[in-house]
Amino acid sequence: MNIFNLRPFDQLTNQHDVDETELFDVVGQVVTYEDVKTYKQGDDQSVFINVVLEDDQILATLWSELVDQIQHHLTESTDEPLIVVFQHMKAQKFRGNYSVRSCWYETNIWINPTLPQSTEFKSRFPAVRQSNFEPITQTSSQQSYSVRDELDKGIILFKTIRDLVQCTQECSY
Repeated sequence: MNIFNLRPFDQLTNQHDVDETELFDVVGQVVTYEDVKTYKQGDDQSVFINVVLEDDQILATLWSELVDQIQHHLTESTDEPLIVVFQHMKAQKFRGNYSVRSCWYETNIWINPTLPQSTEFKSRFPAVRQSNFEPITQTSSQQSYSVRDELDKGIILFKTIRDLVQCTQECSY
């Protein structure tokens, strides 16, 4: 019995038939990661981390408790590659490129598992088989993200309901 619905990275990177509502699974080797960030919206805040998975390359964003589950594996010094299986991820398009993200309380993570899917991945991925693989690298990034920051900087176009009504009356958007 196969409990996974593995999605090949090339389906996401080539943007073929991507359903952003579908839950699917990915397997890959973590090659880089960013600092843990805080997302703030009003009084609510959540932590997240971005990791880059190799088999091609795709960015994966993990939220909340998944950050705690993977973080010490990222910083631990090891002679082995870090292979992960993420179950129940979603595709997300940002700035023209697809990435994957965890779904609140739905996503499961297996780290260096002995599952048939990870064994098959290791057997077909040359960098994982080599004993001289590159260690995981950390990249720096902005520490926090806030929708308010984007609004204040004018990055996001903001219109009031009155503006939208006026646009529809003038027939111009």
